Amino acid sequence: MEHSFPELLPVAPDIFSVQPTDPSPCVLESVNIGRGKGHGDYIVETQSVTVWQVHESSYTELPMDRHGEFCSLDAYVIRWGYQLSHLIDGAKFEMNRSSGSIRCCYFFWQGEHCSVTEKTASALLTVELDKERGPQIRVPQYKEPPVFLQLFDGKMVVYHERSLFDAFEASSSQSTMFTIRSCVENEFYILQLPDLNGRWLQSVSSFIIVSPGGDRLFVWHGSDSASSICEAATKCANSLRQRLSARLQRDFKITTIQDGEEDDLLLDVVETKPHCSSPLAALLRGQLGMRLFQLSSVTGQLVATELLEPWRKTGICNPFPFLQYDLYSVPQPSLFLICTSTAVILWVGKSNIDTNVSRWLRDRKLALQSALDYAAHCGGKQPVFVVKAGYEPEPFQQLFPFWEKALRPHNGVM
Repeated sequence: MEHSFPELLPVAPDIFSVQPTDPSPCVLESVNIGRGKGHGDYIVETQSVTVWQVHESSYTELPMDRHGEFCSLDAYVIRWGYQLSHLIDGAKFEMNRSSGSIRCCYFFWQGEHCSVTEKTASALLTVELDKERGPQIRVPQYKEPPVFLQLFDGKMVVYHERSLFDAFEASSSQSTMFTIRSCVENEFYILQLPDLNGRWLQSVSSFIIVSPGGDRLFVWHGSDSASSICEAATKCANSLRQRLSARLQRDFKITTIQDGEEDDLLLDVVETKPHCSSPLAALLRGQLGMRLFQLSSVTGQLVATELLEPWRKTGICNPFPFLQYDLYSVPQPSLFLICTSTAVILWVGKSNIDTNVSRWLRDRKLALQSALDYAAHCGGKQPVFVVKAGYEPEPFQQLFPFWEKALRPHNGVM
């Protein structure tokens, strides 16, 4: 029996022109605490942070020198004890509760590659540990809100698989690379890349390369890296150097290198020269940042939903606001529209044997028309590109801090 669908229309182009705002402030126990430091007349002061690493049937409290270290294979529970004060005529008054002046909130962070068992265990452990019955917030990897990032004062680091220190102990010659994820003061954090390759050194950002064999950290600044990115990279590198020196009992040194001034020491570590962005990559990227919309007709109309950085802040532009993960982690087939100041790109996901072919073909046609309408709405000077999942050209891959060719889109049903 042939399926029939109501007539659908492309997404109105002005939808893509609405500028995003800063993330909604965090509200804990009916009090707006902003990004975690307070809001308006309210002041928040951190009193304590406790971190537990979750195992399938147990958990381990981590020492303070491990606070802020996360691994994508694991799950963690974090207890944040804070004091809330109210400013009245310039004087600070503590807002006491019946349980005392120290309030608390529990976060359970779940890594991208964490097992389902450990994800479940982290949620159950949060309930078990929360004797104070404070708020409980789930934090998936890559979706960390500002209130969570500020707990670690710009010293947070996320490892791709295992702890950097475990890796160094296993192989003292293994080097690694980090990219900057958040560029907001006191909310900086760095993410380890899955491999070490000079092609990830793109001129629009800064990167940190760790060479344990030479006891060195390289901070590489691209020629177009914004001052906020350079500052974040420098501060994160200093924090990482302190961790390495203290934990490995070796004196690590930081070497700052500008784009185009790479010495033999750095080239020996990355093995290939930093990647020079192609003219097409520069065209795709534009100058004013990148926006990402998921297109879907599950509601009966083609709707565009914008994906936003949870830590975004007006006036601070992140050159890599999104990851390949954002495209590949949603059920397939899916459609995404990437808008920059100079190009419009339609990313088309992979269909499968369970895909409703009629609906999929209709949605793809409407998505392409939406892209063309938006380009015309912007004056008709922006070229429109179509990119298919699994066949992304290198200029497209350069819109992201790294790209895993072995990664496969999430299988789903449409």
